[in-house]
Amino acid sequence: MNVLIWVNQFPTFSETFIRDQIINLKKNNLEIKIFCNYRNDSELGALCTYEKYALINDRVCLDEIIPKNKFIRILTVLSILCNSLFSANFLIYIKSLNFFKYGKESLNLVLFFIVKFLIKNKIEIIHAHFGPNGNKASVFKELGVPIKLYTTFHGYDIRLGIEKGGGVYNSLFKNADGIIAIAPYNKEKLMNFGAPKSVLIDLPNGVDVAFFNRRTPVSLEGKITILSVARLAPEKGVLLFLKALKLFKEKHVKIDLMYSVIGEGPLREQLERFIKTHKMGTYVKLLGSKNSEEVRHLMTNSDIFVLSSLTEVLPTVLLEAQASSMPILATHVGAVKQMLTDEAQVVRPNSVEALKNGLEELVAKRDSWRVIGEGNRKNVLNFYDIKKITQTLLCKYKNEG
Repeated sequence: MNVLIWVNQFPTFSETFIRDQIINLKKNNLEIKIFCNYRNDSELGALCTYEKYALINDRVCLDEIIPKNKFIRILTVLSILCNSLFSANFLIYIKSLNFFKYGKESLNLVLFFIVKFLIKNKIEIIHAHFGPNGNKASVFKELGVPIKLYTTFHGYDIRLGIEKGGGVYNSLFKNADGIIAIAPYNKEKLMNFGAPKSVLIDLPNGVDVAFFNRRTPVSLEGKITILSVARLAPEKGVLLFLKALKLFKEKHVKIDLMYSVIGEGPLREQLERFIKTHKMGTYVKLLGSKNSEEVRHLMTNSDIFVLSSLTEVLPTVLLEAQASSMPILATHVGAVKQMLTDEAQVVRPNSVEALKNGLEELVAKRDSWRVIGEGNRKNVLNFYDIKKITQTLLCKYKNEG
């Protein structure tokens, strides 16, 4: 089975769930092409430790399939049209040139060359990640390319539908064979947008549980190590937790702790100023971006994981933290409460006081951290194991359930 995974760019540190999905599809003997709207080689570290899968060789960027020289582009089009004149593909190529209907992407021959790529590589399934990419891919079903189309909605695409109205996805909903909701929150919104119930699929993102196997138990005495993995952006609430941590330390002076944050983003300078102003540098570290192996090392050697976001759907990082047997403090956003066990400390979002109180309550349960962590790992094994989720996805691809 030849599957094209349509993404904005690949790889990225913030979308390792796409990388993991691709790896597991390849393990099941599917032929994969990773189609990117944009080229970005600045995050190739996201493939570190996964070199044996040669994922970068499966990547194809849009600018690679369209001749840069306009004259050569036109000659290529004429040649393809002549060679396909008596084939079933001729009409598909002609339809892709309808710039009255498809506008700039038709006029610039983008649609034509994507059709050529799909036909040449005998693509049977397009699996788009994020709704706008599903919209783009839906055009090719409309043109008559013989493909199945699946689209997974994650986060920003749901927010886009809320802001602009679900009608922005009408083309996708009309042509999709499967619309994948990773959480009940997404499913509810997709139904409100007008997605047909007949194509909605409940399927969360998964995590490689074996990769995050913890070897060092969380510590029950001495220094407490706290970890967050988040983009340094307002919606991730890192500054809120720093304020909460400051209050916690002022109240519990004798508790020795270290808080580390993995991630980069536009708020880095502001966070650094806050840390410096409030003399928190001895127990707070901004570590920047890290590859998966480095994230695993820090997760499996830290005691508490904190997610302080103002908005999320189903954050993969919480699956990784649970797989690493970590006790968790998280804000009640999206599907966070549903994806955690009852032992997790879940507090209201956008509240410094709630985060401080939640941390106090979790620290007070230190004797139970190992039991809590074991329960978290079992939760992920039962419901979010990437191997099981991939098998479900394969059944959907094959219309077997």
